[in-house]
Amino acid sequence: MTDPALSKSTVHVIGAGPAGLMAAERLARAGVSVVVHDAMPSVGRKLLMAGRGGLNLTHSEGIEAFMARYREASATAASWLERFSPTHLIGWAEGLGGRVVLQSNGLARQ
Repeated sequence: MTDPALSKSTVHVIGAGPAGLMAAERLARAGVSVVVHDAMPSVGRKLLMAGRGGLNLTHSEGIEAFMARYREASATAASWLERFSPTHLIGWAEGLGGRVVLQSNGLARQ
């Protein structure tokens, strides 16, 4: 849904890697004018390079084991994952037309 107040805003995203492009895409869908800046000559270089052999999106390990990696910051990271979990990430990629495959090693690859 487009918010009229946001459609008058311009947001500058610094970095055209996966996170920057995802942020820009979400903002644009909300009606925000987005300008993406990057030091590299083309955007999404990590995505382009990883596309040769597949791109590891997320891991299928249990949430408890995953959160243990964040140690003292685990409560903060848990709040992020409540709003955007690995399942959400896979759904987002599939919504863009990507095919996500769960490999035997537990990695979800596109």
